[in-house]
Amino acid sequence: MDCFICHHDMQCIDAKNQMFRCGSCGLYAAGTNTYRNPGNTAAEQALMDSLEPLRRENYRDIMDCLKRHLPQEGEVRGLDIGCARGWFLQAASAHGVKMDGIEPEQQFFEKAKMYGDYVVNGLFPQDFCPPEDSGVSRKYDFIIFNDVLEHIPDIENTIQDCRELLKPHGFLIVNCPDNAGTLFHVAKMMQVFGLDASWRRLWQCDFYSPHLWYFGKKSLDLMMKHKQFTFVDKISLTTMTKAGLYDRIMVSASNKVSGFVTYILLRLGMPILNILPGDILCRVYRREDIAD
Repeated sequence: MDCFICHHDMQCIDAKNQMFRCGSCGLYAAGTNTYRNPGNTAAEQALMDSLEPLRRENYRDIMDCLKRHLPQEGEVRGLDIGCARGWFLQAASAHGVKMDGIEPEQQFFEKAKMYGDYVVNGLFPQDFCPPEDSGVSRKYDFIIFNDVLEHIPDIENTIQDCRELLKPHGFLIVNCPDNAGTLFHVAKMMQVFGLDASWRRLWQCDFYSPHLWYFGKKSLDLMMKHKQFTFVDKISLTTMTKAGLYDRIMVSASNKVSGFVTYILLRLGMPILNILPGDILCRVYRREDIAD
């Protein structure tokens, strides 16, 4: 298996679950994870509910950072790819940003469409056709992926499509899991000893939309450089909060006892985890053009 970023051979690090790592850029890839039809099960809905406090907090932090880079005058417009229930649409709108979005799950789309100017139900890019402004196809000051890019099979063409939708010097923000994070390395170590439940949970192997990739700073920056994007800022985001943590653990626990033990350990270890490397990678890139 070749790395799509640097084209080096990827080493299989987990034969059972078919996980690979590039020794050059550090990208991790899942060889067999595939998208399945959304189930909209009670468990999936409960997981989304449990994440709401954390994600709303992080989205406020992202907007606080973006304000330093976005135009200070005139209309600012953004596109949220995979906008789920519309929490980021709300956070951006609170700062006066005009937001569009696209969301593949019908149930989430029905909520998100209330918070954006133009929200589409479907997959990006094939189902997204931007509206026209004064007879010209709409362009964006920024496009954001919140926990979405790691689920997309054809990332290279997706990034190219984003580039074409951005204004010159527009921004692309990637908020995704970090393979340099503490929880990632703990789960990876446990997997080596045959305890792969946490490892599979991080990759969301049993979810209908599992992770296909796990980026680090080096692999993400290199991929974006290949697509003529320049790194301009990083945003520190919280990996976990007390609010919603219990439900977040229990909804995917194999049983109530193991789930409760995991919750207690994480609650006790939270002060330490907060000073160790986090498990969220959030980086801001600027579109560069040949004329530059």
